[in-house]
Amino acid sequence: MMEAAALGKPTLFGPHAFNFRQTVDALLEDEGAVMVKDEQDLLQTMQKCLTDADFAQKIANNGRQVIKKNQGATQKTIEQITALLNDRYI
Repeated sequence: MMEAAALGKPTLFGPHAFNFRQTVDALLEDEGAVMVKDEQDLLQTMQKCLTDADFAQKIANNGRQVIKKNQGATQKTIEQITALLNDRYI
């Protein structure tokens, strides 16, 4: 899901995305993806993406921005931990 959003593609996923909870929450909060509840919802949302270019583009653009905004999170975390350890032990 992150790959599709990062590439600026409309991103749809089902309700069982619990392994990516933070990513899911961020994408949904910023309207960068759509969670579909079942196959009928998937079909309807895919049809909307194919027939409403503005809708699809909005999801795609928002998803890409969410991923860009959160890039480098691991590096930021390492820097914060290193700073804390340096303050405490050096």
